[in-house]
Parts: sequence; C-alpha cells; structure tokens
Amino acid sequence: MPYIRINTYTMGLDSVELVMEVEKTFNISIPDEEASQCTTVGELHDTVARHLNNIGSRQCASQLLFYRLRRALGELAGMSPKAITPAHVPEELFPKDNRRKIYKEFAANLNLQMPPLDLSAPWSQLLTSFGLLTIGGGLALALILVNFYDVSKWSLLIPLGSIVVMLLLSQLFNPFRNVVAAPTLREFTGKVLVLNYAALKRTNGVNRKEMELVINQIIADKAGFEIGEIAPHQKFGDDLGLD
Repeated sequence: MPYIRINTYTMGLDSVELVMEVEKTFNISIPDEEASQCTTVGELHDTVARHLNNIGSRQCASQLLFYRLRRALGELAGMSPKAITPAHVPEELFPKDNRRKIYKEFAANLNLQMPPLDLSAPWSQLLTSFGLLTIGGGLALALILVNFYDVSKWSLLIPLGSIVVMLLLSQLFNPFRNVVAAPTLREFTGKVLVLNYAALKRTNGVNRKEMELVINQIIADKAGFEIGEIAPHQKFGDDLGLD
C-alpha cells in the first residue's frame, strides 16, 4: 500500500521518490534510516537485496517476459517469433493503423501493464513549446505585476494556473499518443518488466542480476539517462543529479 515518507533525513526529494518507486516495484518497505544511507546505485542494490525474501532464483523473469512479448508480437506482425530479436525496433512491430486500440488489446491479452505511448515529434514539439511559453510567460507576468505594479503576491499563482492548463492540454493530446518510445525491444522489455515486476517476482522469484537491472531502469527513467549509463559506483547526487 503506498504511503508518504515523512522523515527524509539527508536524502533529497528526488532520492526519496526514487526509493518509494523501488519499494512499490518490489513490494517491500525500506526503513527511512536505512534508505538515507543509500548514496550510490550499488548501495541501493544491496539494500533491496536484504529486504527480498526469495532472492537467488535461477529463473530469469526478463528472459521469460521477452519470450512472451516476442511470441505475441510475432502473431501481431505476422512474423516468426524466432525472427524477432532484442534489437528489433518496437515501433516497427506494432501496426500503425489503429495502434492505440491494438496496443491496449495487446496489453490486455498478455495481462501486462505496458509503457504509455508517446506523442509523435510534431505534437510533442508543439506541446513542449506551448508549455514553455505558457509557464514562462505566466511567471514573467507574475513577477512584473509584483515588482512593478505592487500587485498582491497571490499573482504568483499565475504560473501554477499555467501548469494546470498544461496538464489539461496534455490530457487532450492523448488521442495523438501513438509512438512506442523504446528504441529496441530489449529496452521495451525492460520497461515492461519494471511495470510488472511485483507480480512477476511472485511467480518466478527474484534473480539478483535481474533485480539490479530493474532498479537501474527505474533510476535511468528518473534521472533521464540511458540504462547502460547507470553503474553501481555512481552517486545519486553528484553523478546522476538526483538530489
């Protein structure tokens, strides 16, 4: 059950959110005192391992998951599953016509949660540009009103209103989200694994190497890095920018 971590100790909010995401993924609870001692990726690996009861499984959930995805994608794309490799581009395997419906049915048939579809480049650029103009313009207007026209500081809520507008606009753009963002099927499998790991580990147990892969994927998504750039020695603050 999700909860709010009250005592953050020396951890920054980014790191607290990261630990909470890891707890949710592995269905464990890490005490605040212990979580605050995790300053590197490797230390987080070790901490999670201590809290998992069934670690040491020889089964590889990521491999089994890849075979499930490959078999289903083969049927979807009209290909032999054996012809589909981890290097394949998911964007090329999912049919473009009626993709949102097909993607939803694909997830339902496999009983798996899938990564959300992204906006295509024109729509994404339009939304980003509008967001920068709206939020930046709202902040600039609020500062001008406060500093030059002695308007109440409540006007600083203008940027907050801009953010709300952007969130609503983003929801309106949902029908245009039809891009499978992962560059390869390997990375797509990793993202699916993170979203479904709590359920998968109950069936397959926990493999230490795979556990580290899942944690690294969560860190990469949070820090904006590629998963291959995440290493055990890296510090959350100094190396990954997670304060």
